[in-house]
Amino acid sequence: MRELTVVQDPVFLSYLMSCLRAEGIEATVLDRHTSAALGGAVSAIRARVWVEAARYDRARWVLATASEPDDQP
Repeated sequence: MRELTVVQDPVFLSYLMSCLRAEGIEATVLDRHTSAALGGAVSAIRARVWVEAARYDRARWVLATASEPDDQP
């Protein structure tokens, strides 16, 4: 397993997890409940997203795609 990213925004976390599932990539989220319980108020505690090492490169692509701003009008 490799850490893909850390996320503070629960909405983006949900979106990212959906995008990863759509690509057939299983991800594990650590510290999700601790981060949510504090409402994201403590920036030191964030949800960490981990993926299988063999799927890491594809997961990085999914993360980059999910993070890009939407340029549509």
